[in-house]
Parts: sequence; structure tokens; C-alpha cells
Amino acid sequence: MSVFTISLIQIRQREEESAERLRELAISAPEDSDVFLLPEAWHKGGHEESELCIETLSRICAQRYAYAVSGGMPWEGSGKNAGKKFLRTWVLGDAGEAVTHYDKAHLSSKDGEDKIFSPGLGPALFDIGETTCAVLSGYDLLFPEYCRQISLAGAQIFFVSSNLGCEYADIWESLIRSAAFTNQCFVAVCDARGNSALVSPFGDIIGMMGCGEGIMSFQIELSDVPRRRKNFPLERDRRGEIYVIFP
Repeated sequence: MSVFTISLIQIRQREEESAERLRELAISAPEDSDVFLLPEAWHKGGHEESELCIETLSRICAQRYAYAVSGGMPWEGSGKNAGKKFLRTWVLGDAGEAVTHYDKAHLSSKDGEDKIFSPGLGPALFDIGETTCAVLSGYDLLFPEYCRQISLAGAQIFFVSSNLGCEYADIWESLIRSAAFTNQCFVAVCDARGNSALVSPFGDIIGMMGCGEGIMSFQIELSDVPRRRKNFPLERDRRGEIYVIFP
């Protein structure tokens, strides 16, 4: 697959009927959508509401033969993680199956997330065809050292579920453009507060939404990533051996 379509579903946080609103918005997405991306914290419910939203999203994936990145939502741990709560993003495959999940690694102490959730242990990578993709949160973009390790692992697209866009409107465009430019990858970001966008590996804004609900879809050319990395060889010039923490 050299070209595919990403559809950002910008849905605001609501007390109830989140799954129903998701169905309504998804209907308007292009038939050729290959990936749906949702924002972080797009419902105000707990684990049961999260399960309902994932079940709905799974059916949409199976009906549309598309992948989905669910956006972070409250999720109760099981097994050795029983008793813990995570802000979890599920990746669903084009048959509606769970492919992987990402538990938000960087929790905002400013917003009290660290008092509610347990941090995840690292990034989630998954493949669509021969394309390696990564799942991040908007807050992760404030930690460029984390993002760089993900791009070095081969990620060509960052799927970012966020809840920051309007709060950091003055710096938001610079932040997402910098993440794409320095990591030489596509950055698709869907934000519950608005300003969802797609950025090219060259750091160019391909499109950005406003602050209302809706869908915006983009067709991307995946060959832009290796072309960018070949013509601007940051990885070759990187000197990892000197990046140490001085006492």
C-alpha cells in the first residue's frame, strides 16, 4: 500500500451517547478511509462506557474494512494490572479485531492525571501493510526524546490522540510541525478540543480543522517518508554516543 486515506473524527467530550455520536460521524467518512483516528478523552464515562465505544468502533471497522485508533479512554487493568486504571488507546484492525493498545506513558500532573491513572510502559507500534505506525498522546509530543526513539524504531506515521489543541493554540501548530519535521514522518493528530490536523514529513500542514465536531480526511503518499529521510539524512548524522546526561 503506497497511498492511503486517514480520516480524523473530531468528536467533543460528552456525558452520554458517545457511541451513538461516533456512529453518526463515521457515516460521513469517505468510503475509501483506511484509518479512523479519534481524540483523547472523547467520553466522560468509565470503563463500561469505554467498552461500549470500542464495541461500536469495532463494528465500524468491520463494516468499512478500515483500521481505527480509538483515542485514550479510561480502562481498568486485568491480571497483574488488576486494580489499576489506564488511559488506554486501542488499535483495531480492518476486521474489527484488537491489534494492540497503548497506555498513556506521560501523565499530566498539572491536570491530575497521575492521581487517577497508572502510566504505560512505552509506545505501541503496529503495521498497516508494510508501513510501521505508532500511537502517541498529544502530551507525548512535549517529550521529543521519547518521540525520537519511536521514529528511530521505524515509525513512518504518528497517530496522535490529543486533548490539548485549543488550550495550547498559540504553540500547537509549531509543536505538531516540529514533531513531523524532526522525526521525518507523517503526524496525524485528532484533538477533542479542536485543531486536529495532518502534517507531512516536510513539516507542512496538509490540513487543519477548527474547534467544532466533524470529519476531515486526507490521502497521503507513503513514499514521502523514505524520500524525505534519504534527502535529509538526520539518522545518519545523529551521534547517539554523545547524548548522555552530565552530572
